[in-house]
Amino acid sequence: MNRDTWRALCEQEVGKPYIWGADGPDAYDCSGFAQWALHHLALDPPGDQTAAGLYRHFSSGRSTEVSAAESGLGDLVFFGSDEAVTHVALAWGGGQMLEAGGGGRKTTTVAIARERRAEVRIRPIAQRKDLVAILRPEAIAWTVSGPATRAVMTEAAGGNLGHFVGAPPVAAWLGDGRSMQLKQPFAYVEPNGREWPVPVETVVNGASIPQIFWALIGGPFEGLYRDASIVHDHYCDVRSRTWEDTHRVFYNAMLCSGVGGVRAKTMYYAVYRFGPRWTQGPAPVVESFGTTGRGRSVPTALPVEAFDAASFEADAELIRVENPGVDEIEALAQARSLGQGGDALAGESAAAFSRQPLLQRLVALQDAATDAAASEAVGRLIARHADAKRVIARAAGLEAALSFDQLKAGYEALYASCVIRPQHAGEVAWHRKKLVQYRPRYEAVSTRTGVPWWFIGIVHALEVSFNFNGHLHNGDPLGARTVRVPQGRPAQWKPPTDWESSAVDALTIKNFVAQDDWSVARALHRFEGYNGFGYHGQGIESPYLWSFSNHYTRGKFVADHLFDPNAVSRQCGAAVMMRALQEAGLLEAELT
Repeated sequence: MNRDTWRALCEQEVGKPYIWGADGPDAYDCSGFAQWALHHLALDPPGDQTAAGLYRHFSSGRSTEVSAAESGLGDLVFFGSDEAVTHVALAWGGGQMLEAGGGGRKTTTVAIARERRAEVRIRPIAQRKDLVAILRPEAIAWTVSGPATRAVMTEAAGGNLGHFVGAPPVAAWLGDGRSMQLKQPFAYVEPNGREWPVPVETVVNGASIPQIFWALIGGPFEGLYRDASIVHDHYCDVRSRTWEDTHRVFYNAMLCSGVGGVRAKTMYYAVYRFGPRWTQGPAPVVESFGTTGRGRSVPTALPVEAFDAASFEADAELIRVENPGVDEIEALAQARSLGQGGDALAGESAAAFSRQPLLQRLVALQDAATDAAASEAVGRLIARHADAKRVIARAAGLEAALSFDQLKAGYEALYASCVIRPQHAGEVAWHRKKLVQYRPRYEAVSTRTGVPWWFIGIVHALEVSFNFNGHLHNGDPLGARTVRVPQGRPAQWKPPTDWESSAVDALTIKNFVAQDDWSVARALHRFEGYNGFGYHGQGIESPYLWSFSNHYTRGKFVADHLFDPNAVSRQCGAAVMMRALQEAGLLEAELT
């Protein structure tokens, strides 16, 4: 197997959960994943090995030790101490490693793994301070290049990230103390051979990186990203290529310079969201007086977003913790910066859009996506948002004790007196708008199940934040069966691969199909049962039903069986959405 095929095969496992003792294909621990990957190269030692066992095997005359700077794709990275090796990962180039990490002996279920964010992931080797050794197997099937080539590997590009010509740059500082002028040709060359030359005498000053970030990352010529910033500066000035290509090459060139993955992604997010933008348009060339020559393309600057510290810091933390892909970073920046139709920034309309809750921006981008890749990228962000915001209400022993007959009268009284809080009126109206917009898709599922369209839509809103790229069961991507509980659903999958078929399965295993009674009280009991009856034991009404109404103020389960009396739900409750639909005249005929 060649390096590119092996690399792509391994990266397909990214996001699968870490489970102690697991060796695939649905979950791994660190040594289980390393052995799985080595098996495809015929390098896997016999038996079920621990990290220490792999270290003993490869350190016994089967490898060469290399430094972190020299490490490349396929080297084995061991952590722990001289007394005990406790963790193993695969070097992935550019100072990165691919590992099944974040868990330990107590990470025994998918739910625990998701709570701890323990999974197969790519992260910097330097993020751990207990490096023992990096070993390069003697029998590895390719030549692993060190930093002398100035080329690295990345999950975004899936291969060699090219090289610099004329590095390190020869330049002279100018009198202003912040600009420098190149004295020899310099260039970055992409893996496909496309060149980004910077001519001799070019003056660069790092202006393409918004100055607000210098305090956070250092000046543009102080760090490893100096070479990348020279290229980025020049092409942001001449604007001979698209702004998207120019910012993307800045990201790839940073990795080629040795910038760590998280920092490179944070920098890329910064320039993609707040950096310069332009469009190419025709302009006449006047060849002589009164004569118009052939047309040519000239750049026209587009408005850029003013720096917003709060949202940038929040998104930088998301990038640090989640290590999203480049397409997800672009979608996140778009969600912050662009109008609902995907148009460039346009005055107060765009400013108002950027102030909307993040979920509303993400769902607008999902609606506006023009291809499957963009839609899936936004879908992954919506899934993360849903995981972070979902109300949890599971408390042992209560589910069986609270029957419909016990709760029926209370549901009816609460619904009759339910009032939407004025401060949440706009968010509730947005939820109602989305339910109506997506009604045709919900009705397609209703036709196959007998479950009312509005019930399906409200579950879709609460469980997966209107994500049409994830399973209704739990938000896992539609590209495969579910990984989290309930696992392995739908049992028959690929084909089909559509959201509607997945939704039918989710409703079927919840026993909602072909039910006759869809009265207010029965619907509310089913909603609460979907989420859990734990709030009855805390003496408050469930926010899953009543958040944004007069019946709920505070108190929330922040994890299974862990109740925080001061936490406040940020989800719109199911009963509140029902009430909004009914008040708009959209539900009267539906309630039986």
